[in-house]
Amino acid sequence: MNSFFNLYANCLPVKGGEESIIVDLQNNEYINIPNLLGEVLKKTSIYTVNEIKNFFNNDLNDGIDHYFKYLNTIDYGFFLDNPENFPELNLDWYSPLRVNNAILEINENCNYNYISVIKELGSLGCSSIQIRIGKSNVADIISEIINVIRMSRIRSVEILLPETLFDISFVNYMEDIENRISLFVVHSAADENLIKESYKKSKFYKQKKLLFTSKIVNSATTDIISKENFIINMDFFCEAQKYNVALNRKVCIDNEGNFKNFLAHRNTFGNFNSKSITELIEDSDFTKKWFINNNSIDICKDCQFRYICFDNSDIEFNGSSWRKLSQCPFDPYTNKWKTT
Repeated sequence: MNSFFNLYANCLPVKGGEESIIVDLQNNEYINIPNLLGEVLKKTSIYTVNEIKNFFNNDLNDGIDHYFKYLNTIDYGFFLDNPENFPELNLDWYSPLRVNNAILEINENCNYNYISVIKELGSLGCSSIQIRIGKSNVADIISEIINVIRMSRIRSVEILLPETLFDISFVNYMEDIENRISLFVVHSAADENLIKESYKKSKFYKQKKLLFTSKIVNSATTDIISKENFIINMDFFCEAQKYNVALNRKVCIDNEGNFKNFLAHRNTFGNFNSKSITELIEDSDFTKKWFINNNSIDICKDCQFRYICFDNSDIEFNGSSWRKLSQCPFDPYTNKWKTT
């Protein structure tokens, strides 16, 4: 065959240690492929199908025909005569926001002014905030938050609080489009199934704006890495090429007012009572982990899911390379998920 075969520009192969994937950024999905097919696909924009077959001494002819036909059938690729007319997708990522998102912890004896924090975050262009409340006067806190964000740049606020502090009246704030509260997560539920059953007719529960879980959420809580939690879209994929998406332009403040890259991390970078967020994001010690993407981290760099995985794990430099402190349940060298 003297024609070429090309993947659509939105379908991008990512090689792993044992297996590869093709990420479809238009339909927000991926498929698994053998690593050998990934090697074949690297040549498709330069060589015709027959030339590729010859390159592999015609040993892979049946497999090449099978996979190219399959990829064409599922609209991942197409046959053509002029590959030069179909340029690759531009994966550059840019954001004008100095801070993209933040997590604030507000428990009993909270030792910083969270209203001042929210005001400064808004001035820095922060678009989303997660607020973890463990203080008894929840209604007052939410009311204060609504008042300060109403005229700010902040577009999305997630509220996390334990079942013991939750009142269904809180979700009424979501009726007001201007308050920008997008999600309530009720954690530490005594009986997760029972409380879900109780609220199953709520429109906010049906819309997945009201979530319930028996899991405890606190300063030590870390992300769960699973296939279900992968994020597949253009913006995330592009950002992941050069940045640690889970930490990039994120500011976290614990109950004492300490600055962290993420609440579960050990290192602190000053305190809001003596240092502004504006000063914080000028501190290279704080921001350096923003730029340590999965291509630079041991094991992650060999994982086919590295551009769609969201993981807030802390990372450290061991003298020669970066590694994550939390163990991932997926092993790219065996291509298997660990079961618990």
